[in-house]
Amino acid sequence: MLNIGFILSNVSLGWSEAFLLYKNGFMRWEDFIEIAHDRLNNGSDNSLEIDLIVIGTSNVWQTLEIVEELAEGKEASADEIREKWLFLNLLWAYENRSDSDPLYEDALSEVEGIADDFGLPDTIRSFVRYAPPDPEDEYQPSCHSLKENRERMMSKWAQYLEETRKHFNRSTPYCQM
Repeated sequence: MLNIGFILSNVSLGWSEAFLLYKNGFMRWEDFIEIAHDRLNNGSDNSLEIDLIVIGTSNVWQTLEIVEELAEGKEASADEIREKWLFLNLLWAYENRSDSDPLYEDALSEVEGIADDFGLPDTIRSFVRYAPPDPEDEYQPSCHSLKENRERMMSKWAQYLEETRKHFNRSTPYCQM
């Protein structure tokens, strides 16, 4: 389970997204309090979010009722949540890779596990070792060393993270969620 602080520092979550993540076991109910703090710190003045903070972690049922009310009528896009969760998992793996892994064996194994969990999305194929190369890509892995190929995959991974981070920019106003 990813830490809520890590999640909120990298993507914004609407209440319907957060509630769906909670219902699927990807978040703890206590995380809703952190989300409310984050939203209020970023300009929200929603009275229900204030109520969440006041209640704190003392009453799980009341917290869940408030979050259900906040999420009501705002359908979470399963594709958007999946995309955010893929990004967050890959970002966490990238930021926590070992410096003592010169050929990136462990890091790229972690990518493969994440790719398997998400059904090998096209957006990450370029840095998954077992994925066949893109036929439109002129790069020929057989013409390069193992180290060069893995460095290229690491570069593609970093590029994916940078592009996706821009897509999930935290500057999105909360009122549009």
